[in-house]
Amino acid sequence: SCYHVLCRRDFGTFAEGEGIVSSDRVTIVGSISRDRANSALDCAAARLLAASAASSQVPHLGRQGPPVAPAEGMEVVLCGAVTRVSRGRIVSVSSSEIRIGRRAGGSALVTRPGDSGAVWWEEQSMRAVALHAGKGPTPGTALGVPMTAVLTSLALVTL
Repeated sequence: SCYHVLCRRDFGTFAEGEGIVSSDRVTIVGSISRDRANSALDCAAARLLAASAASSQVPHLGRQGPPVAPAEGMEVVLCGAVTRVSRGRIVSVSSSEIRIGRRAGGSALVTRPGDSGAVWWEEQSMRAVALHAGKGPTPGTALGVPMTAVLTSLALVTL
């Protein structure tokens, strides 16, 4: 997820092993570690307490594939906690940031506060492309962190 979601909204420090609570804001479902958090890239990973909390299914979209490097023009889809399904096209890529805009001939790209930490998927293959970090600098755009950079930064591997 995003550092500003799992750790601190203000990007401040957190206690090693601090608990992550579920949407009910009471039940602890995991913990965070400084070894698995990067405020500069706005990404963090949680250690889940129960294997049943994880799933290989993307809500509303189906089964996920392994990560893939982002490329300009790639058509992507997000299933955010608030927006639900949103579709876009990658318009620019750097080593630490991608910008997503609307598809050619498509409706405006919509994401909302609360979608941060969701994954942008390459729509045809359902392979992870980027971690949604928030709205872009211009209306109708979104920002993400390349999933390849997230995995490398946090020393994570996919199963």
